[in-house]
Amino acid sequence: MTTVGTRSAIQDPHRLEVLRDTRLLETLPEDAFDRFTQLAARSLHVPVALICLTGEDREFHKSSYGLPNTDPITGRFCREVIASPGPLVVDDARNHPLSEDPRVGAYAAVPLEVSGAKIGSFSVIDFEPRQWSASELRLLELLARSTACEIELRAAIREADVPGPSPSDGHNRPRIIVAEDDASMRRMIVHMLSGDGFETAEARDGREALQILQDRDADLIVLDLVMPNLTGWDVLAERARNPRLRAIPVIVVSARRGPDVARALAFGIYGLLPKPFNPAELRDLVTSCFAEKR
Repeated sequence: MTTVGTRSAIQDPHRLEVLRDTRLLETLPEDAFDRFTQLAARSLHVPVALICLTGEDREFHKSSYGLPNTDPITGRFCREVIASPGPLVVDDARNHPLSEDPRVGAYAAVPLEVSGAKIGSFSVIDFEPRQWSASELRLLELLARSTACEIELRAAIREADVPGPSPSDGHNRPRIIVAEDDASMRRMIVHMLSGDGFETAEARDGREALQILQDRDADLIVLDLVMPNLTGWDVLAERARNPRLRAIPVIVVSARRGPDVARALAFGIYGLLPKPFNPAELRDLVTSCFAEKR
């Protein structure tokens, strides 16, 4: 039986509006989300990992590793996560009051928070009781945050489809190369910059970025550091060697931290945004970069 507090949290109008705006309910499985549940199952050595979206009267499994998407194994656990102040951790679910399925031996879940609302949970299940370690819960939290970032990126892409003011008229639009191996992130950046009136060119790795620069100059490079084939570091190194490229400003977007930040700044980049970032932050950096070039 669902408690009054849990029912109230689930029926919160803002939460339900955010959930609807994700446009994920009743959609087909997608690799972008299945990768997260597969990683969770393999890293935590569990048979089941789920991305569960909690609607007003039912749960929808956007991704389900180890079970069919329609298997209601989590039941009340998923609903309770919405009202939980943090992760919901159950080491022995066999006699737990929330357990509705005898297969569940242990359960751990982290809320999926999007736009300040808990729209669902990222959960893992073991068929035997087990004690979840602090490091395992930290990894689960990281995967939940990554999943939420994927959802927010999709929303940003939809918003960026609305054309914005053009920074220049005619055919002399500033040209920006977006070098990013993550397709969702690359599309989001390109849609936003194109909507703002910039000419864009997409590169899936450093090799493609340098190939584009061989054919035509650019006014700015938005660069990820960790990419296949040639990395962002390779692009920065070639830029440092090549006088023609040295004048092109670079904005780095990367999840790298610590010494890598100092190393990137040593290449004389214009700016650095740590992932995940707010698209408005990138827009502000691009705007200020071109304002300084005038």
